[in-house]
Amino acid sequence: MKSYFLEIALVRLSAGLLGKELIENYAFHGSLPRFASLELDKLSEADGIEKVPEKGELLNFGALCGRVIQDTLGDLTQEESLYLDAEIARELFLDLSEEKRGEFTDDEIHPVIKTVMESFVKKAQIRTHTAKPGGEDINKWLADYYALQKKYSGYVDVLCREILKPNPKLKDKFKDFFNKGDAIIVLAMTEEPSKIDLKKVIPKVIPRTTFGKMLVEVVKAKYI
Repeated sequence: MKSYFLEIALVRLSAGLLGKELIENYAFHGSLPRFASLELDKLSEADGIEKVPEKGELLNFGALCGRVIQDTLGDLTQEESLYLDAEIARELFLDLSEEKRGEFTDDEIHPVIKTVMESFVKKAQIRTHTAKPGGEDINKWLADYYALQKKYSGYVDVLCREILKPNPKLKDKFKDFFNKGDAIIVLAMTEEPSKIDLKKVIPKVIPRTTFGKMLVEVVKAKYI
């Protein structure tokens, strides 16, 4: 299963519920499928590196989110994964309301959305520019880097089309996947964590969406 916005959304909203500060991208990295089995022991402070224990805990937290996604959704097809990622991007990260769209057609909006999405990718790449291993051939590293960039660019283009024109064949199958009106999602998006007594609230919340259920699972696994 390949997704981006789904993992980001679950990490961000569950961290918000838990009052957890997301330092840089550690939790998001931890949520990637290849880290599903990650479970670091508590790390000690290290000279010259800030907040090592906190960063290690965030990697574990991200891995928890990734496991909840995998356990809930199972192995999705590429088509299904794209559909869900587009839904999350459309519902949480973009405003495609008629008021914002005006009279612009999907074909006119598509390049604008693509530019925005590609800027997200470029920003992420810039943040990882020091990740080159010291012993690796620099020419090979650069070739691989730009090949990955080209791959992302192709995916972004397809994702943008899915955002604007969702696959009608999957609409019924995932009709209950996400809804901003779901109580747990409303709570995660509107309330300040300090005002939420999770041990009292979560047992009373019955999520109506698949994403809402995943939010509850993360919170229960972490604190309840």
